[in-house]
Amino acid sequence: MKIKRQSTKGFTLVELLVVISIIALLASVALPVMNSARMSAAVTTSTMQATGIHKALMLYANDNEGAFPMAENSANDAFRKMFPDQLQEEKPFYVANSEWHRSANMKVDNDIGSKPDYAQCLERGENHWAYLSGLNTTSTSNLPIIADGFTETKGQYTDVQSKKGGVWKGSKAIIVYVSGSAKAENLSARDNFKPMATRGGQKVELFSSAYSEEIDQNNLYNPQE
Repeated sequence: MKIKRQSTKGFTLVELLVVISIIALLASVALPVMNSARMSAAVTTSTMQATGIHKALMLYANDNEGAFPMAENSANDAFRKMFPDQLQEEKPFYVANSEWHRSANMKVDNDIGSKPDYAQCLERGENHWAYLSGLNTTSTSNLPIIADGFTETKGQYTDVQSKKGGVWKGSKAIIVYVSGSAKAENLSARDNFKPMATRGGQKVELFSSAYSEEIDQNNLYNPQE
């Protein structure tokens, strides 16, 4: 009696190539979407952190006749003054992939030190945020007070993530205003990656005296390197 053997024919090379091509095409479509979603989530989280810092600024102002803390050499100087009364952790000052953390090996140790000066608090590389010093609770409410750390040029960002000011690849800048409102403002290469606003029907740089006479570039501080 003859026994019939079942066919074990597999995919042909052409069929395999077609399947691989389809998978590659789907991956090329899905990857940018996933990266965009990941960045959006990170922006949302970081915006919440900046809003929390603003709340601490308001608490500080309530205890200091309406004045926000002053900076001397960097934004860290001002933020450090809120420890330990208004803040107890350094975590809100950390933003993943920010080159401003490079000198601290891209992390914060959450060690604020101890009385009387809390010297270990917000050491170099442990703060991502820039700060506009010299304001108080009576300052114009739509003035920016906290922002993503800039490039070496204050008020400007870059689309290169491996450089200072490039954490969002030149697409956005998180900004918190005196009023407490926070927004991820859109950036554009046409504007040299500078946040812009409208004044008198004209487009002006947000971090400039053209936007408000209350803004002095000398009072605009980057994080400590």
